[in-house]
Amino acid sequence: MSRRLQDIRTADLCTDRAVREFLRVQGGRLECVVAADGTVFAVSGGLSRRVGRALLGLVHGSLGAARLVEVTPLDFAQWKEANRPRLGAIPAASRNPANRTVEFVFGRAVEERASDVYLDVRLDRAMLAFRTYGFRRPFDQLSRDDGLALARSIWALGTNAQFDESGVCDVAFDFEHGGRQYRIRGNSMKEVRGNSVVCRVRDPSFVLPLEDSGYAPVQVRQIARMCRAPGGLILITGETNSGKSTTLASLMSGLPTTQKVIEVADPVEVLMDHVSHIEIEHYGEGTAQRLNQNLAALVRQNPDTLVLGEIRDGPSATAAKDMAIQGKRVLTTLHSQSCAAAIPRLVNLGVPMPLLGARAFLAGIVNQNLVPVVCGSCGLASHPDAAVDARYRTLFGESVRFLNRAGCGDCRGGVAGQTLVAEVYPLCLDRTGRANELIGAGRVAELERHMRRNGAGGNGCMSKHQHAATKAAVGQIDPEHTERIIGEFNGEDVEGRCGDLVELGR
Repeated sequence: MSRRLQDIRTADLCTDRAVREFLRVQGGRLECVVAADGTVFAVSGGLSRRVGRALLGLVHGSLGAARLVEVTPLDFAQWKEANRPRLGAIPAASRNPANRTVEFVFGRAVEERASDVYLDVRLDRAMLAFRTYGFRRPFDQLSRDDGLALARSIWALGTNAQFDESGVCDVAFDFEHGGRQYRIRGNSMKEVRGNSVVCRVRDPSFVLPLEDSGYAPVQVRQIARMCRAPGGLILITGETNSGKSTTLASLMSGLPTTQKVIEVADPVEVLMDHVSHIEIEHYGEGTAQRLNQNLAALVRQNPDTLVLGEIRDGPSATAAKDMAIQGKRVLTTLHSQSCAAAIPRLVNLGVPMPLLGARAFLAGIVNQNLVPVVCGSCGLASHPDAAVDARYRTLFGESVRFLNRAGCGDCRGGVAGQTLVAEVYPLCLDRTGRANELIGAGRVAELERHMRRNGAGGNGCMSKHQHAATKAAVGQIDPEHTERIIGEFNGEDVEGRCGDLVELGR
């Protein structure tokens, strides 16, 4: 009969000196327990092949038997908590098993550099997953009851928040791990089999310099000039998980400390000394009234720059419009798939098309996506499909590289990080006024062509596909995966050879 980890007590652990020394040398990096009978309980995927073989060989040689039993991360964490030495009182929050699970799950999410934690509660079980570098990966499973208990414990950490199993609910709270504070923002929706819970994980002290985020240098210069415009609306657009909030924080951090800057967001994610942060709960009764009250107060505050966390509905679109009309600089984010698509999106939210076309109303639009970076150690030099490989080599040359899903010790599934691919429309630099005419007339297809040719003060703007082509040409990103995010490349995207586009990107 196989033994279970939960049946093991500290008195049942292996006391062999060689085994204990091996575990000590690993410095606590191994998530495993060795029992006196030679059973090695290890978190699934937590042992590399090399270390696993070495440990099992050592256990067999010392104890005469060795057997590997894989356990889930939650099982291992709960076992450690139940058997750790009692050094003083345990905080009340930690005595609750569900709260201990919350601490473990978000702690692991931080260590895995996850941007999101997913909890899917089904009829017979609950599943946990993390999103790291744009990929959603399974993490653990637990019972349906434990999944609902975990969701309730997450919501219990928020202020005036309560988990609603039958509807939509939101929560935001601070979480500490490794001596750092993280901001958690969660949403739950009713699903036909249970609930879908998604929690965004954010380090409020982390601000990525614009130059390091992946923009081409020419785009960094264009964005900087947009932010120096005396007023007008600056839109950072993209899909969900495209890095919009990170870019907004970068722009906010670069604003002069000699200016009065006010941010209105739900929730506030990054705190800065030179910014006044106003948090307005978006959901719930009286949201529009509270927003209007704060807007009236904002006029009396006389800010040089207003930062709106997101334009997501009519009231927030009206807030951005009213402040931009007054000549204030307004930085905000918006969901759209391209710079041009942001125009009809704003119209649908109640901003009149003629106003969008007015000179100085729109200072500029940025659209971006996050794309995985190919691991420099294990990236594939050729695609498994010869026809696909030939197509990308024709487009990008011999330096093209592809993700290796097997991965290595330097990456996660072949991905070494993320980088931006973007397009920038610096409308304030178009001195001819042609861009404003096209916007006012709703001719967004012509606006795209105009900005490509001569939209940046007489110089054409780089398209998102052209920007991506510069990175595919040097093997930084996988062109096949990139096409799944931004759409297919064509000859125009790499016209004049990728080498010329790489020069443009410098």
